[in-house]
Parts: sequence; structure tokens; C-alpha cells
Amino acid sequence: MICSLRRYEWEALANLLGQGYAFQSAYCMIQSDENVIRKLRQGMPLTDLLTQGHHGLFYDHLRFFLQITGVGDAIHASLAMADFLMKLRRTLFQQASYPLLLLCFSFAALFLFSGCVLPQLMQSFSQTEMKEFTLLLTMMRLLVYVIILMGLSAFGLWLLAKYVPNLRFAILRFLQRTHLPSQYCSYLFAGYFTQMQRHGISTRQAFIFLASFRKGSLLSSCAQNIADALAQGEEITDSLKRQRWIEPGFVQSWQIAQHTQQLAEVLSQYQKRQEEQWKEYLKRFGVIIQVFTYSFVAGMVILVYQILLLPLQLLESF
Repeated sequence: MICSLRRYEWEALANLLGQGYAFQSAYCMIQSDENVIRKLRQGMPLTDLLTQGHHGLFYDHLRFFLQITGVGDAIHASLAMADFLMKLRRTLFQQASYPLLLLCFSFAALFLFSGCVLPQLMQSFSQTEMKEFTLLLTMMRLLVYVIILMGLSAFGLWLLAKYVPNLRFAILRFLQRTHLPSQYCSYLFAGYFTQMQRHGISTRQAFIFLASFRKGSLLSSCAQNIADALAQGEEITDSLKRQRWIEPGFVQSWQIAQHTQQLAEVLSQYQKRQEEQWKEYLKRFGVIIQVFTYSFVAGMVILVYQILLLPLQLLESF
């Protein structure tokens, strides 16, 4: 790793470059690193100097923006894009953490009761007396195995999808009926175009650059289709309407932005609306998980209670 800086150092470097300082002078003012200065004097490309050996959201975007704008603007844009994606992930995780915690608790309780608690309680009774409860226990264990199998299958598909583009797009096509892939792709387009518009990058050029960013991703594939259509003389709005991965709400926002000449502001509003919609989806998902969890726990309590009452029922029968 040649050039490793903290966030506040990147911001300071971008500000100094914006004030007209040369990169070498600006870098020396915030951090003294003879290795970096030596590499720079040897003619090492600035792109390699800043990004070589680094990975992550910020550095992926920095490599991208360095191709289309100056170093200072590229740093500011990369920080902004990394912040907006991290904020999205953090917001969605916060909304989904409680339902997921309940789901994990429900599965752990199901695993514990079906594997340990209920079998221990049932050992004191004959098979004839516990016939109905044995059937319920078998069904509970089957449910545990199904959940484990589904979890392992989902993890395996996710792992394969990371390295097999055809499988990834097959899964996305399957999920298309939920509109989540198109909403996420449109949301990313809105975020990138907001930053590019603020840095004076033309719309057509933006699609060309996005097509080369993270090859094999949904965003890159969609941008490539639009860039090809624009190269053939098609209007941007018509091309957006034909894309299966572009949400109609994004197209409407784009048309409004064209009339008002305020692309960045309109797309920022679209992003906020989309975030609120996702939060609403997560709230509904949370309610469903809570109903399932509380119903399951109530059923478990009733089942244990019935087993504990069985000795009294047997005494009454004599």
C-alpha cells in the first residue's frame, strides 16, 4: 500500500488541491512520506499512487472518478459516494436488525425445544401417552432441518452469485417481480448522477463511465445498454423507459429534471422517497416476523404446559 490516508487526511488533501497546491506539496503538508514522494518523482501514475493495494468503497470510486475529473474533485466525489452507500447500508441494517434478531431468537428457541427440552420432558411417559406430542415434535424437527437447509442454500447461492454473473442475473430476474433490483439500480443511478452533475460531467459521458465501473454488476450492465442505445441516436428518456432494471419512478424524476434543469436536486429527492419506501417495506417485514415469532413462542408455551399437565390428566383417569 503506497498511499494510505485517514478520512480527515483525504479531506485535507482535497481542500489543498482545490486551493491550487500541487499534489506533492499538498501531500507533504498533511503527511510526510518519503516513499510516496520518491514514487511520484520516479513518474508513477497518480492513479496508481493513490489507489494501489487498496480496496473498498472509497478506493473503488476514487479509481473511477480519477478518470473523469481532477484529483481534488475525485476525492470529494469518492468520499460523498462512499458516505451515501454506507449511510444506505447502515439505515437498512438498523431497520432490519430487530426483525432479524427476532427471527434468530425464534429459530434458536425452536432448535433448543425440539432437540433438548421437549425430548427430556417426554421421556417420563410412554409412547402411547405421548403419541400426539411425538408427532408434533417430529414436525418441529423437520421444520428445523428445512430452515437450516434453506439458510445453507441461500448462503451457497449468494457465494456462487458473487463469482458467476449468469447465476447472479438469473437470481435478479427471479427477484424482478419484487421490484427491488430495479429500485436499487435506479437508486444507484440517482446517486451517481447527482455527484457527476455537481462535477460538470455530461449525461452521455456519465453512462459511458458507469458502463465501465464494476464490470458484471447490474448497474454496469444497465448503463452499457443505455450507452449503446445513445450511441445509436436514441433519446435518453426513451432508452430509460425500455430498461427492465430502471424503475418508472426514476424515469418520471428524470423527465421532471429535464424540464426544470435541476437534475441533482430532483434525483436527490427521488433517493429520499426511495429510502422511505424501503423503510416502509422493512417495517412490514418486521411486523410479519414479530407475528410469526410471538405466535411460535406462544405455541411452544402451550405445548410445554400441556405436557406438564399430562400427569394430572392421567391421575384423573384412574
